[in-house]
Amino acid sequence: MENLTVRNLEVIENEIIQLKEQTARNIILIGKALIEAKSQLNHGTWGIWLEEKFDFTQRTANKFMQLATTFNVSNSNSLSNLGQTKLFLLMDLPDEKRDAFIEENDIESITTRELKEKIKNVKNIINQDERDYNSYQVKVSELKEFPNHTKYFPNIVGEQYINFLRSIETSGVIESIIITQDKMIVSGHQRVRACKDLGIETIPARYFYYDKKGNDSYEKELFSWFCIGNCMCGQMDYYREAKKHLDEMK
Repeated sequence: MENLTVRNLEVIENEIIQLKEQTARNIILIGKALIEAKSQLNHGTWGIWLEEKFDFTQRTANKFMQLATTFNVSNSNSLSNLGQTKLFLLMDLPDEKRDAFIEENDIESITTRELKEKIKNVKNIINQDERDYNSYQVKVSELKEFPNHTKYFPNIVGEQYINFLRSIETSGVIESIIITQDKMIVSGHQRVRACKDLGIETIPARYFYYDKKGNDSYEKELFSWFCIGNCMCGQMDYYREAKKHLDEMK
């Protein structure tokens, strides 16, 4: 039977200090070293040891250890120079989706915000097993705007908006807005805006459905619905500009 070498705690401490450059490989190795060290410490001394030796909180240490159990050192080549923020975000993905996601995306070159958006989209797809045709009353205060939506479709103003407000006030919101699973507005920004201005607390909404059998990516399908759903009367010029962006998407 192979003999396991138990390293001295001081040796482990020095290794962690050297690894605190925090490249992906080092972060994983720190997590493994912390797991090893914790098994040697007396009960109740873990938090004190972390603070004295490395200025770590227990929460930080737990994240490093979770990374070590999620990723192997052999994975670190594909993760190259990722910092801890992006690695922690990748942990939000289901185990069965993570490797393919890393393979399909240039994670090092995209921003943290872009990575969050991509991970959110993957999780939205996972939650959509079948199309839901029902309409639900959702709280207006919980809805989030589509990123940069006014860049493509500016808010209606002046008399047009006043008339729009009157119609909502008189008849309510007749057509349901479209939202994602995490309550981002895909279609219906002006209806939501009107409800906020009129103090209406809920609005009818249906969930966006992505057909995995289609040829377009989730992002392109989502933007396509955004373009069609937000093109109001007199906004065809805006639609044409948005369509140019849509045609460039994969």
